[in-house]
Amino acid sequence: MNKPKTDKSPQTPLKSHVYLFDMMAEKLGKRLEGAVIDGDITADQLVAGVYRCSACTKAEDCAARLPSEEDLQQPYEYCRNQALFAKV
Repeated sequence: MNKPKTDKSPQTPLKSHVYLFDMMAEKLGKRLEGAVIDGDITADQLVAGVYRCSACTKAEDCAARLPSEEDLQQPYEYCRNQALFAKV
């Protein structure tokens, strides 16, 4: 019998970066979907942000640090999406 998945960890490299991208936005207090709806960014810019994240070589550091962040004011210095998060 198949058990429902309760583990939120990503299963592929791209999903891993989607997860990190979304977590970074959440920790920064950014509403990405709302930003698209409000016209602050386009859906294409959102997708491009995920792909920029997927090219990052610091994903392990990001994954280790983000879960414990409480009041993140800006993306990490190596984040490839600093400009995108600043727009939102």
